[in-house]
Amino acid sequence: MSRVVIASLALAVCLMAGGCKSQVEKCMETTKQRYEREVAACKDDACKAQAAKDMSDWMEACRSAK
Repeated sequence: MSRVVIASLALAVCLMAGGCKSQVEKCMETTKQRYEREVAACKDDACKAQAAKDMSDWMEACRSAK
């Protein structure tokens, strides 16, 4: 088989298995994990609100950085 066919098959398998993530997906996943850690450390609603705002800002940055 040619290299192109092999590469295409490898990519298809990777995508079907969910193992291939774009930089945007990785950024969003990291942002969600960071948010969960921050909320877990919060003691009051103001802290949780700030964590939610930070997550929103980071998600926007993830979507913008293509």
